[in-house]
Amino acid sequence: MIALSGGLVTGIAAALSMAASEYLSTKAEQTSKEPVKASIYTGIAYIITVALLILPYLVISNYFVSLALMMTVVFLIIAFFSFYMSVLKDEKFSKHFFQHGCYQRWGGCLDQLPVRLFGQEFY
Repeated sequence: MIALSGGLVTGIAAALSMAASEYLSTKAEQTSKEPVKASIYTGIAYIITVALLILPYLVISNYFVSLALMMTVVFLIIAFFSFYMSVLKDEKFSKHFFQHGCYQRWGGCLDQLPVRLFGQEFY
């Protein structure tokens, strides 16, 4: 339980950090975007994500099942945002999914595997 509360504290601290960073970067852009609104949206999105990732450990006592459920939630979050970005930019879903899933989560290893093996990308 101590590690779980540490994860929650770390997640909330990361959410506050990202909200502050979003505020500063939006303010530095000097566009019509509102820095306060952007930082609030970012902070809320991070807190929701942290809650979704920690929730299986609070509800299920078996840590292996909780881990599997958490990884499923990670997959679904990446799929959701990839779909959102692909619709927003009118691009292929697979491009965004592999970029978000591989580059940000697994260091690009899976994305580069087809290129290394076959010399071409498949998305």
